[in-house]
Amino acid sequence: YTSSIRFGTATIKALIISSEYCEKVTGILPNNVDAALRACEHLSKRVKAKFYIINRKGSSFVWDGTNFEYADAPYSIKKTAEEHSFSNAIFTGAFAYMFFKSRNPSRAARYAQITTLFSASRADVMEHIPDAEEVNSYVRDNHIDLNYNCP
Repeated sequence: YTSSIRFGTATIKALIISSEYCEKVTGILPNNVDAALRACEHLSKRVKAKFYIINRKGSSFVWDGTNFEYADAPYSIKKTAEEHSFSNAIFTGAFAYMFFKSRNPSRAARYAQITTLFSASRADVMEHIPDAEEVNSYVRDNHIDLNYNCP
């Protein structure tokens, strides 16, 4: 796995990696703050990025090389989506959309968590990717501030 995560000398904006793949690449299971920081430091030696995001179902660990933050989806939507699969492709697309809109990686990660879990919680639809209006309505109707973690 070490050779599959090299990007030469270019610096990328955000490296988004699942906790499972992160463990395969670094040998570190990022299941707590200390382990996530060690995993990010390990990744930063291989890939130059402005932000490192370790993604888990319902939560993202966001590190900028100095500071870190957990970006969590609201508990209610995490609970609803518990039994469904998590799509990293949907997460990445939603993250990119909000990151380029806000330039805030934690806000983008929260938005992406909500979008991905919202799509996973739609058991009546085989593949449902919510559009921005659907997600924004959910955020607005539930009084969610994407700048902060929700209960």
